[in-house]
Amino acid sequence: MNAWFHIRTRAVWLFGAALLVVGALLVLQLGALLVWQYSIALENRRWPPLALGFLFSDPAQLSAAVAPWTELIPRLQWDWFSDPAHASSPLHIAVTALFNRLHIGAVPALIGVFLGLAGFELAVRQSDVLAAARRAKEDRLRRRRHYGTQTRNFPSDPQTPVTSTDFIEAADNAWRRERALGRQR
Repeated sequence: MNAWFHIRTRAVWLFGAALLVVGALLVLQLGALLVWQYSIALENRRWPPLALGFLFSDPAQLSAAVAPWTELIPRLQWDWFSDPAHASSPLHIAVTALFNRLHIGAVPALIGVFLGLAGFELAVRQSDVLAAARRAKEDRLRRRRHYGTQTRNFPSDPQTPVTSTDFIEAADNAWRRERALGRQR
């Protein structure tokens, strides 16, 4: 494993952690909106509506009960939603009903849940990749220490050619010894 592997893996882990934080913040935004609504309800003895439809509706057409909070809500331009020609279509009726019942913080919270889950999975996967690389490095160093201390049985006569089967047998014997040591642990 070279340095670029570790840099790339840690960068992807950081990206996953950032996704997790962004997702948590989006979910916390819904909680903050609900707490704010509850504090307003305690003061006025009335629950302030924060429907998603307020984003697309004209502030002049909203009721007086909602008027104090309309300056806090940004206005998004969506011609299809505000066009009276589409008001009788079943899709427009369904979307309007959904937007008037859905909380303004629900959509960002749902997006936050998915971002958080994706970030968590990405961070866990990269942690597993880093742990596997760490185990492989430790195993490689352990084998180097273990095999470096063993005596090698080479022919005593330098004129005797060493055949490849000698190396294969030595490797096979080392593998069997290591396997036997693993069973004893």
